[in-house]
Amino acid sequence: YTLAMHSTYAATIAKIFAQQWDVVVLQEQSQLPSFPPAEVDTEVYPYAHRLDSMIHANDSCTQTMFLMTWGHANGDPSNCAFYLVICTYTGMQMRLRESYLQMALDNHAVVAPVGMAWKKVMDSIPSIWLYMTDSSHPVVPGSYLEASVMYGSIFHKKTLGCTYTDGLSATVAGTLQQVADRVVFDSLSQWQQHGHY
Repeated sequence: YTLAMHSTYAATIAKIFAQQWDVVVLQEQSQLPSFPPAEVDTEVYPYAHRLDSMIHANDSCTQTMFLMTWGHANGDPSNCAFYLVICTYTGMQMRLRESYLQMALDNHAVVAPVGMAWKKVMDSIPSIWLYMTDSSHPVVPGSYLEASVMYGSIFHKKTLGCTYTDGLSATVAGTLQQVADRVVFDSLSQWQQHGHY
């Protein structure tokens, strides 16, 4: 589902207005924010703003948080011919980072840097594989890393030492906790500088 689709989807709108929320997390479809800037300008940013406006119309104290997604393991081969930057994981992740930070800036929101924690694992701990065979969706270590980043981003508490491992070895879980904590807290001012936490 895209943010554009969510912005007119009755169930999403009803959920936004269902109660006063502390945080509402928005995540765009995995490929769209990596597309060329001019395309993201028209296909992503207006709908991020529309949803953010609804969130604040419901409660001005609610914090909008954009979940920065991760690049596909092999880039985006289906769109690579049209935009060479996204032919690789690194290029796709770079564009996702740029777009999510821009969404936060435009909407006085914050970012949960899941994609940057993902990049840290991809770059330095390749023995921990994060993807399903489709090279896009997460396996358990990827989901665990995502959850750890979200926890740190929302609650401003570190995950290192958490005893829940979701079946991962204590070593792997601890490594993912360390990565999440390092990415979130080493750059907390970058990810959350535009919001009102």
